[in-house]
Amino acid sequence: MEEKAWLRANTLKLLGKDKVSVLDAYAGEGHVWMRVQELVPDIEIIRLAIEKRKSAAEPGAIIGDNMKVLPTLNLAELDLIDLDAFGFPTEQIRICAERAPDCPVVVTAIANHYAPTPYRVSDSVGIPEHWRNVDGEYPHMLFAKKRWVYWEHYLYTLGYRHATRIHMPDFGYTKRYEVLWSAAAWAKVTPTENQGGLSDGF
Repeated sequence: MEEKAWLRANTLKLLGKDKVSVLDAYAGEGHVWMRVQELVPDIEIIRLAIEKRKSAAEPGAIIGDNMKVLPTLNLAELDLIDLDAFGFPTEQIRICAERAPDCPVVVTAIANHYAPTPYRVSDSVGIPEHWRNVDGEYPHMLFAKKRWVYWEHYLYTLGYRHATRIHMPDFGYTKRYEVLWSAAAWAKVTPTENQGGLSDGF
């Protein structure tokens, strides 16, 4: 959790605001953002939380599927969108890119080494559907080897041009924590400060 909190706190510092509005679309019990607030005590964080599981939701959170909630919100008014998913928040990122193209998005993407690449991601690089079927002619692991290359291409097609990124290898998984920036959003921040050498272009 500390790496996630550090990446988010660092992003808030880059934004250079005393008060920020954040949408936490996979909120859970809110532990990550509690830690973020500890790391940046001088920044007032106004956070809207979405959590699908009522039993895990913190008080004041919107209870529901973020895929249904995101299209109803004015995402362009936010300073940061948080998609701390388990897996690939492929459709959620697409909604954010369409509705708030210049709002930075912090993303957790987790890949099981043996799982197939999300269809929308493989679509973006032109892999035919009949190639990627689990029972098809070609094993899906053939494409999983370049999963992160395809992922970056997908993000590029959505308009993101820069990322601050951390890779966290784990047994059987790769966890990728990153903040996505459009060219316009990136131009508003100072890339040489507080980056720790993590800035990459797509």
